[in-house]
Amino acid sequence: MEHSLLKELDIQGEPYPLCLDWTSDYQRQEMNSVKLGLEISGIHDTKVHQIPKVHTVQRLALPRQTLALDELKLRYPCLHDLPADSYYNVEPRILIGIDSCHLGHTLDSREGKKNEPIATRTRLGWIVFGPCSVIPQISYMVHHSFHVCQCCERNDAELHKTVKAYFALDSIGIGHNIKPLPSKDDERAQQLLKSLTHVKDRRYETGLLWRNDDVRLPDSKPMAARRLSCLEKRMQRDPEMAESLKEKIRDYERCGYIVRLTEKQLSKKYPRVWYLPIFPIVNPNEPGKLRIVWDSAAKVAGVSLNSFLLTGSDLFTSLLSVLHRFREFRIVITGDIREMFLQVMMNENDQQCLRFLRRNGELDRDPDVSAMKVMIFGATCSPSCAQYVSLILHYDGSLFRTNVICILNNDTKIKREPASIEPHSFENVIRRNAE
Repeated sequence: MEHSLLKELDIQGEPYPLCLDWTSDYQRQEMNSVKLGLEISGIHDTKVHQIPKVHTVQRLALPRQTLALDELKLRYPCLHDLPADSYYNVEPRILIGIDSCHLGHTLDSREGKKNEPIATRTRLGWIVFGPCSVIPQISYMVHHSFHVCQCCERNDAELHKTVKAYFALDSIGIGHNIKPLPSKDDERAQQLLKSLTHVKDRRYETGLLWRNDDVRLPDSKPMAARRLSCLEKRMQRDPEMAESLKEKIRDYERCGYIVRLTEKQLSKKYPRVWYLPIFPIVNPNEPGKLRIVWDSAAKVAGVSLNSFLLTGSDLFTSLLSVLHRFREFRIVITGDIREMFLQVMMNENDQQCLRFLRRNGELDRDPDVSAMKVMIFGATCSPSCAQYVSLILHYDGSLFRTNVICILNNDTKIKREPASIEPHSFENVIRRNAE
């Protein structure tokens, strides 16, 4: 079992380092492995089965699987009333060994014609396997009878990539850096940033960078409720972390980053709604400083919020350009933006995709529904959106020239009003940043 699944289930075991041997004298050390017992059952079966000896590994790295059962039922009569569910692009995270082979023993089976898939019923549910032709209308379906590892081709590609990177180092600052043309996704991200970003109530407001306009999200509230229960168990075991987390949320509320949704807001119809689970992280280099992450990579029915979002264009200044500027003068002044993501507001519709559940440790009541009014840590488009706003502020000289003059004259009356972004187009920002 993957170690990350152990954490998600919020269970513990006994540390038990492993050394795994494979073919061709391949060895793999799993020093953080844990040994434990598990209870497992099928999705449509309430009977619980025991797996007494389970070891965790960092990652199984098994091939992703897809089973479009609804389409297969239409094509193969032997599967038409099979009581099983479809799944898409799912990565297995548990590998059941031979010591629990009774769980995979065939209790019933369904078989069609030659070269058609076979379905077998086990104690954990139905399994569909065997050869079948790819349905032309379904572009995402890929059926594997077995997996072939093209080791020689992969090694050659890695060697080519390494040598190419080595020679690229020799041309840094010398060769002409030709930037590739923007992809369709980058062009769409640029258009969205340009249309969504504006000043509202003395703050910059933007939106999420959706891959397309007609996005339909599955119901994610049950998943968020399960993750909330896991978080609350962790909070009960670690009261210090629990208090820090509750204080952080209260602080976000005081700053206006979080809004608690009313019944009227919850009953209102929005184009899209998504519930995010949250979890705290602590940087080992900054003890005592807790940061909340909104897990936009959490999946429901094989998809997450991030899978519907664009990454956005790379708007960051190159490291080489930064190093060159450090050599221009004797004294260098650097700065940072505190809580950069939290300084940018999200529009009302996209705030509904940043909902989360909480109840401040009060387990005897239903959780409240809150939403983030600002950008979050964890969304794949947040870095690009934040950098876009930062560049617009940077190139609006009317504000910054005044502040620099105030600093040079020891004048404490520094302007704090946000500047207008009207004179600067997205193309100008990109061009200036590249220079």
